[in-house]
Amino acid sequence: MRRYLLIVAALAVAVPLLVVNNNSWSSADEAEHCLAGVLYQTDDGECVLSDPECTTGSYDDLAVSMGIGSFTSDGEVAAGSRYATLARHYDGDWYSGSSLSVAGSSCNGGWLNLPSNWVNRVNSTVAYGSGCSRIKHYDNYGLSGSYQSTWPTYSLTYMKNRANSIKYT
Repeated sequence: MRRYLLIVAALAVAVPLLVVNNNSWSSADEAEHCLAGVLYQTDDGECVLSDPECTTGSYDDLAVSMGIGSFTSDGEVAAGSRYATLARHYDGDWYSGSSLSVAGSSCNGGWLNLPSNWVNRVNSTVAYGSGCSRIKHYDNYGLSGSYQSTWPTYSLTYMKNRANSIKYT
């Protein structure tokens, strides 16, 4: 009986570890951080993004190398920077795993269809001091279908791994 309990206890510890480690997006060693800048907005507010630049190293180093700064307390891009991060979207809960950051000069209600490798992948989002008080994650392209707002930082619930488009308001 004691031997049976030891085997059950060992499995209770080992099986969850196998499941967690099987998710490559959650591994800190494999996390990829990508950053794309808003090049311009169309008449309907859609943000046209630059091709994302990605690293498996430091996100901060990537941001500096791309000239991405921060927002001042007035909501302006800090001096010497072209853009600041509007929001950072993660494929893990509570800001973990790989990330896609969107950088721009202001949060004025713009929106985007997610790049194909980020469709149905966003689990959590953090808004920076950009004035983006709410970020809406939509189920379909073009801001259609169900949506969930995050304010200002949040892990998604019913829209987890479902977002196709996002609006910054």
